Amino acid sequence: MYLSLEQHVSVGKLSISSPSELTRLHTLLRDFASLLQLVGRLSSLFVGEDFLSRIGEGNELVRQLILLASYGTRAKFYTLQGLQADLVKDFIDV
Repeated sequence: MYLSLEQHVSVGKLSISSPSELTRLHTLLRDFASLLQLVGRLSSLFVGEDFLSRIGEGNELVRQLILLASYGTRAKFYTLQGLQADLVKDFIDV
């Protein structure tokens, strides 16, 4: 869902305005931020003595994280006009 969020942005504003959809977006962004933190903590499994045996999985993990980071950096959702403060914080956390 995060990677398709850009289609809901028009002229610097988020086109989602329904309170229930905004609550759902808030929940999804919080879950996504937690998932990203978890993946970061799991990175220790891909270093040290297990580095060579897990190099393929590690490369794929890093590739996906770079994709997500570059998308978020390019889209800058946290700068959209009219966002609630909690959504701005959620976008920054992600």
